[in-house]
Amino acid sequence: MVGVCAAGAASGGAAAIQTIGDAAGPVGSWTAGDQLYVGASGVLSSTPPSSGWVLLVGKAVTTSRVIVNMGAVTASSLVGPDANYLIPVTATHVTVPALTASRAWRLPDVDGYPPGRDLVVADEGDSLSDTIVLNILPLDGSGDTIRGTTDNVVSLRAPGAFVRFRRGILSNTWMIV
Repeated sequence: MVGVCAAGAASGGAAAIQTIGDAAGPVGSWTAGDQLYVGASGVLSSTPPSSGWVLLVGKAVTTSRVIVNMGAVTASSLVGPDANYLIPVTATHVTVPALTASRAWRLPDVDGYPPGRDLVVADEGDSLSDTIVLNILPLDGSGDTIRGTTDNVVSLRAPGAFVRFRRGILSNTWMIV
C-alpha cells in the first residue's frame, strides 16, 4: 500500500497519492472518529476485513474528509480486528476483540517503532482460551526476533492474557518486559 488516493483516477491515469495528513475527497459510509482500513478492491472501509491481513490507514473526520496516517509515529490505543493483522507502528495498546478463531498478529518492524515506547497486546474481554489462541509474531521479512522465545512466537491462550513488548536498541529485537 503506497497511500490514499482521495480523488480517484482512471485506469492507467495519473493519481495524487497521500500518505499522511488531511485528505478531502474520499466519500464513504463512515462517521467521524471511525478508524479506516483498506477494504475490498482497495476502497476505504470502517470495517476491517474478515480475512487476510488488515491495514489501518487513517481516521474519519467526516463522511468526506479523513486524516491519513500511514506510518507517522503517534501513540494510539485501538481494538484489533477478528482477523490476521499487522499491528500499526502507531499502536501502543491493542485490545483483543472477541475472536471467532485463532489468529496471527504481526508486530510492526522494530526499526520503525520509537525507542523507549512499549507495545501492549491485551485480552481485556477474556475471550482467549486453549482453542482460541492469538499468536504474535515479528513482521515477515523484517529480520526481527522476539527475545525469550524459541520459535519467535508469543501465544496468548488464557482469558485476560497480555504481553508487553519493548523494542531493542542494538538489534532487531522485540523484548518481552
